[in-house]
Amino acid sequence: MKNIVGITGLNGAGKETAANYLSEKIKFPVFSISEPLVKAAKKKFRVVARDDLVSLGKEMARKFGDDYLARKALEKTNKGAIITGIRQTGQIDFFQNNSIFLLIAVDAKAAIRFERKSRGSRYREAEYLDEFIKKEEQENSGDQPQRVMECIKRAKYVIENNGKFDDLFSKLDSVIIREKDFFRIDL
Repeated sequence: MKNIVGITGLNGAGKETAANYLSEKIKFPVFSISEPLVKAAKKKFRVVARDDLVSLGKEMARKFGDDYLARKALEKTNKGAIITGIRQTGQIDFFQNNSIFLLIAVDAKAAIRFERKSRGSRYREAEYLDEFIKKEEQENSGDQPQRVMECIKRAKYVIENNGKFDDLFSKLDSVIIREKDFFRIDL
C-alpha cells in the first residue's frame, strides 16, 4: 500500500508551505487534490474565482462521488505522496481505506489567513475579513460536500500556523520524529 500524507486546513492556513517543507524532508512528491478541479475550471471560466472552484467541486462530488478527487490523486502516486487540499470527509475515508494514511491539519487565525490570501492568492478572494469568514462558513455548511472543519477534527495532528516559517517547520519536524516509521526514514 502507498503511504499518503494528507494535508487539510482552511483557506490561507499554510497547507502548501507545510507540504513543500515535508516534501523536502521526507522526499515524498506533493500533489494538489484539486488539480483536476482547477483544470476543469480553467476550461469553463475565463477567470477562475474561488466560488467557481467550490461550485465545480460540488458538481463533481455529486456526479462522481465525494471520493472522486481522492481517487484521481492516488492514481498519480507511486509509493508515497503528500496530498494537499483535502476538504471532504469522503476523501479522508477513501485514503483511509486505500492507503496507509496520515492526516495533518494546518490552521491559523482568520485574520492571519485573510492577510495571507490578500497578498498573493491564485484566485479571486474576498475583499474584507468579514466577507472572507462568511464565505468560509457558507462553504462548510448546508449541502456543501466541502467540510474542512470536520476534516480538521479527524486529523491526527493539528498544527497552528500563526507565526513565522521557523515555528511551522519546527512543529512539522516534531511530527516527522513521532511518525518516523510511517515516513520510513532514519533519524
